Amino acid sequence: MSRFATQALFACALFAVSAFAAEEDVDWLFEPAPEPGSADPARLDPPPRFPSSDRSKSAWINQGDWLFDRLSGRGLRIGDPVHIRIFKQSRELELYLQGRDGFELYRTYPICDVSGMLGPKRFEGDLQAPEGFYTVVPERLHPHSEFHLAFNLGYPNEFDRSMGRTGSNIMIHGGCASNGCFAMTDYYMEQIYLLAEAALKNGQPEIGVEIYPFRMTEENLAAHAASRWIEFWRSLKPAHDHFAQSGLPAPIEPGVAGYRLPGHESLVEPGSIRVTAP
Repeated sequence: MSRFATQALFACALFAVSAFAAEEDVDWLFEPAPEPGSADPARLDPPPRFPSSDRSKSAWINQGDWLFDRLSGRGLRIGDPVHIRIFKQSRELELYLQGRDGFELYRTYPICDVSGMLGPKRFEGDLQAPEGFYTVVPERLHPHSEFHLAFNLGYPNEFDRSMGRTGSNIMIHGGCASNGCFAMTDYYMEQIYLLAEAALKNGQPEIGVEIYPFRMTEENLAAHAASRWIEFWRSLKPAHDHFAQSGLPAPIEPGVAGYRLPGHESLVEPGSIRVTAP
């Protein structure tokens, strides 16, 4: 079997949509769920199956056994729900898996390359990586990426569009070159992609991705108080703190009024970067 069956080249700013239309979507990862009444059925480890694409199969061959052993020792498994947090300044990607007691940090991956400066992405071609709250759904997985494996973050989201921001095809991908994406190296991307794809195939409807300029401490915000983006960054802090304190993603609503977290009045108003204080 050829390791790379069909390549559809795309970079952060361009990809061929038609190449993905022919790929079959099949049930591939897990055996049927255990019968009700069995011991702790949610945490049993059923035998895994290969995914359908050759590139995903290669990732499984390269990483599957190692990940399975590492996760099983912590009461986790391939296919558990995934949540991702990214910190641009320190170039870190945190991947969380949901266990019995909520999401727990599985691993912090070093980001090999991210372009631009601190601050949100504003327009196509500015080479900026975005900041804010994004989602990965099954149709945004791209196992035939020019950069080995990739998934699309869904930029611009509803809030970005309300602010007039433009851009497309912002990815987390392999390799070590970025034009607004997050490049993780092929080796680490195989792990990240395998866990993300397995979670989506196992029933997680979407994977949340939180992207911050830095860890949202008061000290870091004070150190960047002179930035033009300080009000925008302060509007991200409630969601950052919610996850840190609860281990659960914040129910953020990115809309035309801005990022909202129930119980907080902070919002970013369209056409400005001002925040209404609580």
